[in-house]
This record gives sequence, C-alpha cells and structure tokens, in this order.
Amino acid sequence: MTDEINVIMLPPIEHNGCFSNDSTRDYIGDGLYVGFDGFRVWVHANDHLKPTDIICLEPNILKELIRFAKRMGVLKQENYDDTN
Repeated sequence: MTDEINVIMLPPIEHNGCFSNDSTRDYIGDGLYVGFDGFRVWVHANDHLKPTDIICLEPNILKELIRFAKRMGVLKQENYDDTN
C-alpha cells in the first residue's frame, strides 16, 4: 500500500456555499452533508440548505485530511471499505 494520493486540479468554480442539486451532495451522517462543485469538496453542518457551518476543502487540503486520518489509524486498509 502506498501513501501516494493523486489530486486532480480543476479550475475553481464560483460557489455561494449551497449545493446546486441533489446529485452533487450526499448525507454522510452526524449531521454532515458533503458536496462537490467540480473543484472543491463542501461540508455543510446540520442542514444542506441552511447549514450552521460550511467548510470548503480544496484538493490539497482534502489530501492532507486523508493523510491525517491514515496517520491516526482511522483509515486502515484492512478495515476501510469505501464501497458501502
């Protein structure tokens, strides 16, 4: 297993902090909704239309978050299955 993570850089898209449609967002649990605007991953807390908090993760920041989760043992190859 390699720790190499490939990041695809796409041009930034103007975003008002709201998800454009249901196909670009998912509810992932614990009150968190995630969306993708073609460049950044957006995380909304508590409600996807009127969130209490919004976090924008550009590709390199998302890469570092994944790296952190692996280093902390949250994402271990033997017990992590992203197909669920």
